[in-house]
Amino acid sequence: MPEPPRVSQISPTDAAWLAGIIDGEGCFTIIRRATGVIGISLQISNTCEIMLHKVQRLLGGHITNIPQQPRETRSAWQWRISAKKDLRRICLTILPYLVSKRPQAIVALTFCDTIGQPGVATSKENRRTREKLATLLKQMHRDSAIAAPEWCRPMSQSYNTDATQCRCDDS
Repeated sequence: MPEPPRVSQISPTDAAWLAGIIDGEGCFTIIRRATGVIGISLQISNTCEIMLHKVQRLLGGHITNIPQQPRETRSAWQWRISAKKDLRRICLTILPYLVSKRPQAIVALTFCDTIGQPGVATSKENRRTREKLATLLKQMHRDSAIAAPEWCRPMSQSYNTDATQCRCDDS
């Protein structure tokens, strides 16, 4: 497969399309490894494999087939990416277009800021921050009205931080 374009080279149209797909079908997920390391990934699950291949062409990442459950009639696939540099670039690129997943993207960016260099031990403070972020992300999955708190601001603030809360109701 050809190398995906650099995320910074994605057109505004594609960035807006990706944000819509992520708002509707995406999920920022905390990964707890057997070693005790906590990581983060972005995944999109869908029955439309063609759509996921477009995401992969734009962003890289991997697509896997999800085993069918007994009552399901259609196959499903999952696209996933978890490399810090890729996740950070994706979030910064789509953040202006995100609506419902915007607070989760801010948490993901903040989480990326706690990830150091490979082979360098993670500080206790960063481990505590990751645990707080993991708990916050889990709460956001249950309640989409939760905003990214003021302390949860990525070091790279090259985006508008005023729109960190999304209320998807008519009030």
